[in-house]
Amino acid sequence: MFTLFLLSCIGLWLLCGIVNPSNLIASSPIEFSFSGVVENPLEYVRQASFVFFGICIFWPVLIYSLSTRSIRSLFAFLASLIVLSATINLFIFPGDYGVLSKILLFDEPAKLIANFYQSILPLIMTGLCLFVIAIALRKEKDKVLTAFLTILVLSSAVNGIYSMLRIQKAFSVHAANVHQNSLGIARSNDIKPVIPLSRDGRNVVILFLDRAINSYLPVIFNQFPELETQFSGFKYFPNTVTPGRVTLTGAPPILGGYEYTPDAMNARDTEKLVDKHNEALLVLPRIFSDAGYQVSIFDPPLSNYKWSNDFSIFRKYPSIHVQRLTGLYSSAYKVEHQQIEAWGPAYESRLISRRIPMFSFLKIVFPILRNLLYYEGSYFLMDENTQNINSFIDSYSVLHYLPRLTNIVTGSDSYVFIANDTTHEPVFLQAPSYEPDGNVTNTSNPLRDDSFYSELSQTHYHVNVAALRKIGVWLEYLKNEGIYDNTRIIIVADHGAVIPVPAFKNFKQYASISAAYNPLLLVKDFGVTEAFSMNDNFMTNADVPTVAIQGLPVSTLNPFTGKDLFSVVDKTLINCYNSSYNPDENRGNIFLFDVSSSFSVRDSIFKESNWTPLSSQSVKER
Repeated sequence: MFTLFLLSCIGLWLLCGIVNPSNLIASSPIEFSFSGVVENPLEYVRQASFVFFGICIFWPVLIYSLSTRSIRSLFAFLASLIVLSATINLFIFPGDYGVLSKILLFDEPAKLIANFYQSILPLIMTGLCLFVIAIALRKEKDKVLTAFLTILVLSSAVNGIYSMLRIQKAFSVHAANVHQNSLGIARSNDIKPVIPLSRDGRNVVILFLDRAINSYLPVIFNQFPELETQFSGFKYFPNTVTPGRVTLTGAPPILGGYEYTPDAMNARDTEKLVDKHNEALLVLPRIFSDAGYQVSIFDPPLSNYKWSNDFSIFRKYPSIHVQRLTGLYSSAYKVEHQQIEAWGPAYESRLISRRIPMFSFLKIVFPILRNLLYYEGSYFLMDENTQNINSFIDSYSVLHYLPRLTNIVTGSDSYVFIANDTTHEPVFLQAPSYEPDGNVTNTSNPLRDDSFYSELSQTHYHVNVAALRKIGVWLEYLKNEGIYDNTRIIIVADHGAVIPVPAFKNFKQYASISAAYNPLLLVKDFGVTEAFSMNDNFMTNADVPTVAIQGLPVSTLNPFTGKDLFSVVDKTLINCYNSSYNPDENRGNIFLFDVSSSFSVRDSIFKESNWTPLSSQSVKER
């Protein structure tokens, strides 16, 4: 009986303290690296294993040793039942809950609500386990159970070790990249201008705002009328779609045009997705560099299919300057705002450390209990703020310091690409200024009193306001410095979010999912003196490369395929796909799509009849 009990305890410890945390982190090791005061994400696995060693082994074995013989038999029975139930819930009913942030918040928490089958089947299977264990113990077949649990323990150990090796390998590569890219770039309060814009030449700037919500812009401009003046000359394109719902599929069209939509990339099915993605990253930099422009790329999205800091694909092109900005100016921002407490360096890592054990519990309990345990993102850690203000500041501080980061030069044209995640980190900010605060006391916003909008809609609104207000300040700076008229600026998002938004409020079936395919798109051309305006033309974010080079003395040919960027533009019907966001799940040659939430879209995106769900057959044919 003791062997059965001990194996059950060890199995539960491995599942909760090793397997679940390591599998979670292995799904995206770079996201958990250099978080707060923790550098190597294996530290989170170590901490979780210590917590669960006490919960699953030390205290149960101590209590077992002090119990009577009959109670020990009961403990052995319960322990074996619990570990089998946990295994069933973790591996057979893991749930598809969408994207999970590094502070363990779900983008779509409503998916945690279990359906009928998720509620009943785990209970039935656990009931069967109870019956089998009871029969085995009654007929003194505990050796069969012991053998099964031994296999479970060994397989769990192998699973955990494999995941930890993957984490260490990914971290080692990432740490080397971080070190190399940080040489000569100190994290300090000394902010040096690094974004070159020409005073006497022409500048082309693409500001890539990850997950910026298109239809929030009119609401934001109505709340802050001064933005309309700051954004003078810009055209706003509300009727815009993205071919990809996630960055992995939504960014390549921005980077390289219509040859890098999911359909076009899948058509080249003899080439690796990562190679096609890297190719897209280099299309515009090479075109502008070959034309004599000074080219600067900041935080290229998913370069070499790494979350950040892998700039190896640019090394063959020394004329292309590549640098990270995200996170470099967080400390400077915090020093300048020392009156605000609760965002010390240990905050983020402390949050992750406390939530990982609770997340392990969430994964091993019955699916019907998971939404309750999640408890609106607090995991019942009632003293914790569910927001990750530090991650937000990593990106927001870049926009905050854009005027000081701008380096005004003479004698050359300039192409600048800046990717920024301010709009990708939905948090409540301090209203009405919408600035970060460790203790937000006012979350008011124009969406709050309308029951149509969720809390996630409101947090997305907050960060979109924050981003546009900081960009507005930068645009004023460009005007004051006399480099606004000679600068073409494109502000674009790779995708939106699955949230209720104003544009699709009247949709009966696809209101939230449509918002994920409606990215922000704003364009200001050279020498435009008109006021801010709106254009209803049907656009996609794959139009960005042709807009960027339109009318300039640069090549219109893709330097890799030789095709004219304008010749491949086709907006008759745009297929918009949902697929995995994780590069590690896209190591093959083609994307695999979730056709249940993919559409073909035409003309006006504001007519629900123009959104046609894609069938498996239609995707296969393409």
